[in-house]
Amino acid sequence: MLNIKRGNVGYEARQRDVDLKLSLVQEATDEEVRIELLIRERYTMSQELSLHRKKLMGAVSKTEWNAYCDYVEDCIRRVREGLAELEAEG
Repeated sequence: MLNIKRGNVGYEARQRDVDLKLSLVQEATDEEVRIELLIRERYTMSQELSLHRKKLMGAVSKTEWNAYCDYVEDCIRRVREGLAELEAEG
């Protein structure tokens, strides 16, 4: 019987995931990364994507959608104000 060795498929898949995540981070601006981190304090990526899918299907409540949008806008505002303060100091 011929035994053909295959590479560690699990490792290769994880490495592809890591490479993809790194490429996404490398392409993001500092501002975008900071906003993303603030959003993740309240919403996981899965929760955020779920909200967007429900919005597209018309299945999200106005209250839930507005709370999400308000939070994202607050994150953007906080990051921009923080970066402006850093630039003024430097």
